[in-house]
Amino acid sequence: MAKVEIKLDTAGVGQLLKSDDVAGYCEQIGNQIKKKCSGSYEVDTQVGKYRAQTRVKTADKATYFRNLNNNELLKATGGKQ
Repeated sequence: MAKVEIKLDTAGVGQLLKSDDVAGYCEQIGNQIKKKCSGSYEVDTQVGKYRAQTRVKTADKATYFRNLNNNELLKATGGKQ
């Protein structure tokens, strides 16, 4: 078997991680997680210094405490308690 060497273009990877396509994909994932939860949640997508990122957070006090007690966001992402 031959040895394979792969070199990544660091600047290109950085541009990809900050692109509108990646930000849109992150927002789609955030909206899917929001739909799995009951209550009032907000999806916030931003392009940071190094990459696009999406945050799903509670929008009111009642939802905050329900999530605190039941781990709704964790369960919606498929994480373990």
